[in-house]
Amino acid sequence: MLITCYVFSDRTLQVGHTYYSVHFSTTPLHLNLGDYKNSHCLYIPFVYEVEVNSDDVFGISKRFVTSRAYKIKRKIEPRKIFKNINLSELEKKELEAIFKGDVTDDDMYKDYCLPMKKAPYELTECEHRKILAYMSYKYDLSIVEIKDEEQLEYIKLLEYYKRQYSISEFSTFDKTSSKCEQQKLKGTRKFEVISNRTPSELVYNVWLNDYIMSRQLTQSQFNQLCDYIKTEKLSVLLGVISNSIKAGYEILPEYRELFFPYVLYHHVSTGDLDLLTKKEKLPETVIILFHCGYKIKNYDYNSMENYNKAVVEAKTIFQNGFKYIE
Repeated sequence: MLITCYVFSDRTLQVGHTYYSVHFSTTPLHLNLGDYKNSHCLYIPFVYEVEVNSDDVFGISKRFVTSRAYKIKRKIEPRKIFKNINLSELEKKELEAIFKGDVTDDDMYKDYCLPMKKAPYELTECEHRKILAYMSYKYDLSIVEIKDEEQLEYIKLLEYYKRQYSISEFSTFDKTSSKCEQQKLKGTRKFEVISNRTPSELVYNVWLNDYIMSRQLTQSQFNQLCDYIKTEKLSVLLGVISNSIKAGYEILPEYRELFFPYVLYHHVSTGDLDLLTKKEKLPETVIILFHCGYKIKNYDYNSMENYNKAVVEAKTIFQNGFKYIE
């Protein structure tokens, strides 16, 4: 059974692509678009409709599910989002006026220019929604000057909506700060654009994790990186491993051991079961299989630290229980 859900994200996601969750870093997949009302939308401004296979669900609640896999179907634009959440009639009218272009210069100055001089945390939820509405409509907006480090949160939206901004010469942070680049990557509209980097340079690149999370590497470039890591017998940081899994890069059979046991979140294959027989069944492996709907025979799950009744409930409802591995 396929379930339609919504993901609220702090970075752009690639439409048509399948992303994944891992048990220590799950992504809530909301059942109702109206739940976005409780979000400060300048922090998590990107909303997508996603498709979930019920067999992949490992957590359920009244408001959202968690799933090992979810496919991005389409991006939901702010105008549709705000029509589907419970707002006061006054705010609905004010937002609709912005989307129709029916505002004065004074309105724009009061509701966009002045608030953008502040940090997002200093603004109300209503101010957040108005700023997002202005950015998403075809207004000729003034250049935003970033002075304070807290304003860097705006960069992902300014990049996404192609709005002009500048870093003030009186800024309180380093203009070459890694946070600037991270925010740019979070707002990118382009995916799989890095294709010709030397793996020996890329593996030590300070941006590698960000490139992976924002799906900047082509699959071919990712394969080259994996080959270099395997050939040179390099250690791989947990962050790179888990983010590669979450970002949905295909892990070829010859590289699966590099990402074991987290690669099990993509699918449990015959090759993986062979690896299981060779390796000690560590608690982390057991936990991952558990979230994927598998139990190991004769294993004492009551002693498992991450034994979660919600996973049992989800697998009982959607998968008719667990599959067992000898």
